[in-house]
Amino acid sequence: SMRGEGDGEMAGNKKSDVWMIPLRGGETAEVVAEKALAVAEAAGLGKLGGKGRLVGILQHVGEGRNKGHIPPQVTGAIARRLKEHRSLVFLTGSATLYTGNRSVAPAHIEQAYAHGFTPDVTGCPIIMSDGLRGTDRIEVEVPAAKHCKTAYLGSALEHMDALVVVSHPTGHIAAGFGASIKNVSMGLACRGGKLAMHHGGHPDFKRRACKACGRCAAACPAKAITIEETAILDASLCIGCGQCYAVCPHGAISFEWRHKGGGFQERLVEYAAAVWSLLKGRMIFVNVCRCFTKECDCFDLEQEPLCPDAGIVASSDMVAADAAAADLINRAAGRDIVLEAGERDYRGMLEYAERLGIGSSEYALRVVNGCS
Repeated sequence: SMRGEGDGEMAGNKKSDVWMIPLRGGETAEVVAEKALAVAEAAGLGKLGGKGRLVGILQHVGEGRNKGHIPPQVTGAIARRLKEHRSLVFLTGSATLYTGNRSVAPAHIEQAYAHGFTPDVTGCPIIMSDGLRGTDRIEVEVPAAKHCKTAYLGSALEHMDALVVVSHPTGHIAAGFGASIKNVSMGLACRGGKLAMHHGGHPDFKRRACKACGRCAAACPAKAITIEETAILDASLCIGCGQCYAVCPHGAISFEWRHKGGGFQERLVEYAAAVWSLLKGRMIFVNVCRCFTKECDCFDLEQEPLCPDAGIVASSDMVAADAAAADLINRAAGRDIVLEAGERDYRGMLEYAERLGIGSSEYALRVVNGCS
């Protein structure tokens, strides 16, 4: 059952190809990796690599006790195939907003190692896209955006020749469904960009926690912060970029979480559109549909899967890859489990992505054979 035959603004366009391989459940990490590589190759992995080309693999390494993330063997299979084409491959990501294990690069990389993402397994080094503290960034215009007309992305994106996005579809507290679109936007935004997606508000300085160290004032591009006994914000100058939040070593800055729901979904899509504008036609998206959980892999907890392992899909179209992943998970569950799990209707996100021209949720599903 393909999504929305004949409706939507891209109805006249040809359907995007999505390649799929089933998962039976209980496969070893090596078999999952072999299957992921098979669909990635069907979706055009071979066209991304080449001598001296810098190819990133974007994959969530999981937080704390989280078990849902995709095993590092998947990264390894894709990296080794790209290296056969003499590509220069690296695993990438970006600093988190919250002060977990992944908010500065050394700790983020050690977290990756703890979950098995070591070079002997992945076949490649880890290079964060946004530097040591998540503040190395480029600005990319998104003219059609409703909210974020400028996106703040990790500066390494400017130098990448291609990108393989490997995602673990889950429910998501604010987006309804987190797969390729969410991985691309959150995974490649610098901390200020993540903040713009989550908030668009102004920082709140906790006077008691503030040590008047001046780091926030030095980092503020709008010169909106002055330091007296504590940091003082001139809200009329503040641009809501989050650089202050990113650099505060004392946890003295907080933001109100404004954009739950539709606005948050649209901001995610706008950031994905910014990445698409830089790497159009040089990305493939692999969604590993197993261990579907209510929340994303950012939570430091073990979560019960809500449905059986379904399969792996891959496409050069991130919207089609996400639509196909949702359909595949729902088929495995026998009902619209994605809609039930999310507190938001994920379909609005796919429709907005179509409006911004980054893909189509109408797809032709093609089954890949020849894996154990």
